Amino acid sequence: MKRTIMFGLLLGLALVLVGTSGCVRPYDRPEYVEIDTSETGFLIPLEGDSTEQVKFQSEDYLKQHKVAAKRVQITHR
Repeated sequence: MKRTIMFGLLLGLALVLVGTSGCVRPYDRPEYVEIDTSETGFLIPLEGDSTEQVKFQSEDYLKQHKVAAKRVQITHR
């Protein structure tokens, strides 16, 4: 009788652990990109004011968003 109670408790604990393991999100590691000295990087925001996101076909827009840094963090959502 004691054995069946222990087996039931272990089975219940195992089910609880399996059921809650799917609720945990993986850790979001920061992602960095290196820009070489012979490369040009543009950091264009994907979120924000939607009126500014419609088009960026002009050369002036790209010049304004040039990245002078050598290491840029890619933001995740």
